[in-house]
Amino acid sequence: MRVFVTGASGYIGGSVAERLVRSGRAVLGLVRSKEKAPLLKERGIDPLVGNLEGGYSPMPHKKRMRSFTLPAPMTQVQFSR
Repeated sequence: MRVFVTGASGYIGGSVAERLVRSGRAVLGLVRSKEKAPLLKERGIDPLVGNLEGGYSPMPHKKRMRSFTLPAPMTQVQFSR
């Protein structure tokens, strides 16, 4: 199963993403900066550079995953289909 994790370069999201990788899941991790993307790859996480602000939606990537995980509390996030 492929799982989308926000904040994959952060403490909480990174911990969740690493645990998912260790359990055999394929992880697509959202990261805000290109500079942090290689760090995710080193941990077995497929990086997606972007953020959830300004109307960004991960829905174009929905065929690449089966689950979304928002590990840290967030406000004012809307997903559109």
